[in-house]
Amino acid sequence: MKKLLGIVILGLLLCNVAAAEIKLLERELINQGTNRSMVVSTIFVDGFKFVTTYDQLLDKDASRISVSTSITQMFMR
Repeated sequence: MKKLLGIVILGLLLCNVAAAEIKLLERELINQGTNRSMVVSTIFVDGFKFVTTYDQLLDKDASRISVSTSITQMFMR
């Protein structure tokens, strides 16, 4: 039992945990009315380009609340 526990712990210690490199390339705020806006961001994650969007809704206290979020990978030919 000790050997099995030692193998499991040693295996977990030798596992590689990779960290992704994330860069923000561009961010644009698009107003859609008096209390609603959309944020469109282009990000770069480990050689892949993604476009993220989310809607923001202003409540009565003027604090922003995220309503919906979307992410799409860009492909270029």
